[in-house]
Amino acid sequence: MAHRNKRFVSILFGALVMARLGLIGSAFASDPLAGDAYAPPPNSTLLMLYDFYHNDNKYGGQLGDPDGPDAKQDTQVTANVILLRALHAFLLDNYNVGFQAYVPIVNYLGDQHVGINDLGTPAPGLLPSLGPGRAELGATSGILQPNFSFYIFPIANAKTGTYFLFEPWISPPVSSFNKNNSLNTSGQDVWTFNTEFGFRTILFGTPDTRNLAIELWQETYLYGINSNSAFVSPEIYANNIPALYTIGHSIDPAIPDSNPVRAASVTPATFREQPTNEFRVYLPYQFIAATHAYIAPGLYQSFGGKQTYKLRDGEVVDSGVRTNETQLRLILGSFVTPSIQVSLTGDYDVIAHGTPYDRVLEFRIIKFLY
Repeated sequence: MAHRNKRFVSILFGALVMARLGLIGSAFASDPLAGDAYAPPPNSTLLMLYDFYHNDNKYGGQLGDPDGPDAKQDTQVTANVILLRALHAFLLDNYNVGFQAYVPIVNYLGDQHVGINDLGTPAPGLLPSLGPGRAELGATSGILQPNFSFYIFPIANAKTGTYFLFEPWISPPVSSFNKNNSLNTSGQDVWTFNTEFGFRTILFGTPDTRNLAIELWQETYLYGINSNSAFVSPEIYANNIPALYTIGHSIDPAIPDSNPVRAASVTPATFREQPTNEFRVYLPYQFIAATHAYIAPGLYQSFGGKQTYKLRDGEVVDSGVRTNETQLRLILGSFVTPSIQVSLTGDYDVIAHGTPYDRVLEFRIIKFLY
């Protein structure tokens, strides 16, 4: 049991929770929604406002342990995110092309923490179990890294409803990053490069009638290195801990550092993240042609993204965090005027590794300027 307690402190709460949790897990990629594979009208400008509400209350275990039996209770990562986005479209050699940029603003709401079922006992045979416990997560609200892109549609056939696009993105490390906190609006404050492919075609019907379409997206992310990062071990404490457990740093002299109640520590480190791949599939059904009203179930899946920290003594620590997430989605959208489109999206994680399970409600409004 003493080894189990020490593992909680040094691995579970030391490495898993200090990286990009929940809403930070995707680093706010372009995250295309159903309908985003349409080519915008040439010589138009689109202004977009997103409002996300994130509420994460279950924790995903380490890779190979998707249920996370020791780290899934009493978890809370709650935030509101406002995202501002602008896009300008034009023609280049008869191809639909354009550029766009966006920046998210994140506000963490209330207390952020990760809970576990049982802290165990620091002195087997001498003291009972501490019972449920939690790790408090320092959070930094503020501006996330900005993102910039240029896109081109090699295929844009409005008559058949078939589109194919390619779009590279770049995100510089300019943000409100605080290496001493577990949760950061900027993820890990590194250069991020992203290539994005989107395809859409109609399976049944026509663009001007009721129709069922399929929309596929693939993204690959490459990350830079943050040599000014830190390995953060947040504070661990038990609920209603007896006074006996708080006397001294070590309860049992034969078991050094056996008391799981200790202050947070920050160790300077270099952060690295391996490439990530993301896939999205939507089946949008347009049920009112006049307003292009649609409902779209979807599936999101990501792979890769192993995150490690190299400490000053050369030790490499595997954080246990992976960009390995399975998420179900449902989207409703429609034009409410000829130049304004609104949509409402619900996201629900069914698998997550090393991060809380994300539950997201997203509202988006688009204004077309011609």
